Amino acid sequence: MHYGGAPISSTTKAISNKWKILMPDAAYGPYPQPRPLVTHEIPDVVEDYHWEATNAIEAGFDGYMVVQAIAAAIGADRVGVRISPAIDHLDAMQPGASRH
Repeated sequence: MHYGGAPISSTTKAISNKWKILMPDAAYGPYPQPRPLVTHEIPDVVEDYHWEATNAIEAGFDGYMVVQAIAAAIGADRVGVRISPAIDHLDAMQPGASRH
């Protein structure tokens, strides 16, 4: 697990200031600047997802939703994938996508 560093992303583009993160003290603050993921870090990220999915099932969750399937860790019947190209949550809008 990797805690305490900048969030990873495919880009260094920051989330716009219209979005805020809820802080431990219940205040709202800006999202931190991300850093791009480096190729050699991918196996560690996959392992983190594996660990998190396994822990979620052991804790009693019915399933675990991820971007990349972790079926080997918890079974394909417990993996969900959500694709939302027309949602602008956290500036995740696909260029050219329409909300209608």
